[in-house]
Amino acid sequence: MRRMLALFCLISLAAPLTDAWRPSQPRLHFQHSELVRSGRLMSLSVPAGDLNSLLPGEDGRHLYIGMKDHLLSTSLDDITQTPRKIYWPASPDRIQNCIMAGKSLQTDCANFLRVLELYNQTHLYACGTGAFNPRCAFIPTNLFLRAEEQRLEYEDTESGKGKCPYDPHQRTATAMIDGELYAGISSDFLSHDTAFIRSLGERHAIRTEQYDSTWLQGAEFVHVAAMSESDNEEDDKVYVFFTERAQEAEGAAGKVLYSRVARVCKNDIGGQRSLVHKWSTFQKARIVCSVPGPDGIQTHFDKLRE
Repeated sequence: MRRMLALFCLISLAAPLTDAWRPSQPRLHFQHSELVRSGRLMSLSVPAGDLNSLLPGEDGRHLYIGMKDHLLSTSLDDITQTPRKIYWPASPDRIQNCIMAGKSLQTDCANFLRVLELYNQTHLYACGTGAFNPRCAFIPTNLFLRAEEQRLEYEDTESGKGKCPYDPHQRTATAMIDGELYAGISSDFLSHDTAFIRSLGERHAIRTEQYDSTWLQGAEFVHVAAMSESDNEEDDKVYVFFTERAQEAEGAAGKVLYSRVARVCKNDIGGQRSLVHKWSTFQKARIVCSVPGPDGIQTHFDKLRE
């Protein structure tokens, strides 16, 4: 029997506040079995495998799921329906090359979908590791309507270098902003070059300096977000949250990790001379959680997860 994974959706859980409610305790506590019996918990069965990306559709009626070798679409109107699938494997020659490089067939040498974004009203933009040869594709959402399972061929894809990591175990953070992909990734085969890169769109790609620890040092990316600071679009910024090695704090104790936030101007087109095709507005700072007041303290959470 084929193993299945269950993706659970919790619906309509709400309760009024009461005078007896205490902030230190949860307002409601449910057992899994109680939720199933009450009908408030529904499960979506998907093929067993690496499940990395969940993306709600623009219409609010579909959920797209990025997995190992598969991209799935399921209806949020009735998640018990069988998901529709696009089979997207790595090419056989790349799988063979990956194995010859000493990687594992099961955990490395496949197409692990690590980037999944809404490109516009009709297309998704998805990228997979491609057995350490990343590939990306524009995927029309109506493709899922043509058959329950389809296959995406290699010739329907494009190079994913600078958009998707080679190594499926590397953390990745992306955002599609005005038709451009902002990606925090490890951008080389050995995962030595962690970078924040903008690609796609009409402007040329720009990125952080390669192999320069003053920009990024072994970064593990968590999230990318665009923020408006005024009515003037020229002031818009893009922020990236990550954890990295803090060289300024390393000493006898060895490696030290800091949680960081960096930002760039959305209208950045790169600099001149040594900064051609590099960010000219890149700034970063350590994240500090402060307790205000005269007796306040500063707390650091140096392994950022979300």
